[in-house]
Amino acid sequence: MAETRIPEAIRNAFASVDLQNQQIALDFLEHLLSMGFSCEYVKNYGVFVFTYNQFEVCQILWDYLNGFSKIPGYLMFLAPTPIKEKVCSETLFPIKEQPLIRKLVEAKEFHHSYNATLGDLDLLIPFFEQIRDAFFRTEITVDFRIESLELTNFRCYKSETFTFNPQSTVLIGKNASGKTSLLEGITVAIGGFLRAIDEKVDKRAFEASDVRFTSKWVQNAPATEHHPPTEMKVTSRLINNRLVWSRSRTLYESDKNSRTTYKESNEITSIVKQLVSDVRDEKNSRQIILPVFAYHGTGRVANFNRDMGEVGKTEKISRFFAYKDCLKPNSNYKTFIAWYRKMKYLAFEINQQIPVLDAVTDLLVRGLRLLTEDEEHFVEGLFYFEGELHLKYEDGTFYPISTLSDGYQDIIGILSDIAFRMAVLNPQLGTEVSAKTPGIVLIDEVDLHLHPKWQQKVLYVLKTLFPKVQFISTTHSPVIISATEKDEAFELYQEEDTILTKPIGNPAEWYLSDILAQAFHVSSKPPARTANSISESLEELLHRFSELVKTAVPTPSDEQKREIEVLYERLLPSLPIDSPRRKAVDALKGLVK
Repeated sequence: MAETRIPEAIRNAFASVDLQNQQIALDFLEHLLSMGFSCEYVKNYGVFVFTYNQFEVCQILWDYLNGFSKIPGYLMFLAPTPIKEKVCSETLFPIKEQPLIRKLVEAKEFHHSYNATLGDLDLLIPFFEQIRDAFFRTEITVDFRIESLELTNFRCYKSETFTFNPQSTVLIGKNASGKTSLLEGITVAIGGFLRAIDEKVDKRAFEASDVRFTSKWVQNAPATEHHPPTEMKVTSRLINNRLVWSRSRTLYESDKNSRTTYKESNEITSIVKQLVSDVRDEKNSRQIILPVFAYHGTGRVANFNRDMGEVGKTEKISRFFAYKDCLKPNSNYKTFIAWYRKMKYLAFEINQQIPVLDAVTDLLVRGLRLLTEDEEHFVEGLFYFEGELHLKYEDGTFYPISTLSDGYQDIIGILSDIAFRMAVLNPQLGTEVSAKTPGIVLIDEVDLHLHPKWQQKVLYVLKTLFPKVQFISTTHSPVIISATEKDEAFELYQEEDTILTKPIGNPAEWYLSDILAQAFHVSSKPPARTANSISESLEELLHRFSELVKTAVPTPSDEQKREIEVLYERLLPSLPIDSPRRKAVDALKGLVK
């Protein structure tokens, strides 16, 4: 951008300021103007000018930038002497709540009149560079993740708040404790991001079935009462910026009353709309890395072969096609296969390799190798043949994925869906697509259909293959929990009419029996037995066996022999061969002849 873009008055004003970083400030302003609407990405950061006592510099910039409706005109300057109240209220006070300023204020108590030293300026330089980099860099990663979610009158939740880890959160709890409902609530939050995209994407909003209700008997008849409004407050991170917005449904009956509320929602909407515009702008030189979203519910294997979309019939696929059905809990494997077939055909037509296609293939192979590496029959490769993907094993055998077990289909369905969506969203990343794409992936019962060996590995595999994705999953498996890190797993539990969460701690230090007892509250002994099972405890059986033998010896009757034999056979499954009790029982039985 030519220097003439910056008015001479501003340039002269900066030149009069004795600061080492004045050229950086000028460069920053130049790039700010050249980016135009793209500055929406970091609009919460505002515009910062560092100077000592040159209020004229700030005033000129303030007037100039306020001429741009899309550019926030926040200015900050530091002075060695107290600043007039009028200047503070117009210039400093509006940025008091900005995220970067808040960090500075934590170190220095905020005053309307602020005295600056060179040390204070040094504190601000890293923040200035962070802002500058946001405009200078040619690659923007839209890293969207959820920090906390407050639900009010949503399904089973009356008014609860949940927090989530940046990379992985695993939820456990009794049946009907609200695990799946919490995942559904997160899909509504993600819908707040997707609603700004003007294509056929999964714009999940509140539905009538999401409104909390209570039922009770009144005059010997059932009565149900709904409790709108249903609301959520989302605290999220978007491109390193904390955003808070809300969604609500004011009535139970009408779908028209599901809407995003509060001014914060306008902020995320404008940012996403600008992202969409920049992605479509062929003249835009900055590469936009879009976040992936996916929801894998418990019906994913049952719907494994269901066709969720026709990819092959279209010549071109929009990058935003990856958001189609992304929040529906069913499997999208057929859509993945249609895309894979299309890419294979394209690679054949142009007689060249397609990097994202190779990346998806390599990722699936790598994931399955990690799962099967310590097994005799481990996966060696993956190839496309006769319209289907096949797994090849080290012994040369191969099988169509459609014929494999539910466990194989489940993990392949999850990996392929995430990888395929990443490839469509960010084809420019080539072989780095899985390593550099952020996003949010929800998995209900991540242990579904998996052998305990695979359960122990599945979280590690997911976090290794997709290091920038935020995973939020549920499980009923103590093996899954044994593989979590400290405070990665949380228990949902009910206390009166409130659903709460508490961290599990560090399960890696526990035995599985400890996890069953401490995290899942499972007794070491089954609480009930069927009519055909042993109705007495082992101690009681041993005592009865001993008394029978004493009574029968030395001349047992045939009936006594039969009774002793029956009781002996009942005891054997509970007594290891070399155990002292087994030896004692064998010795007693040897007395009966």
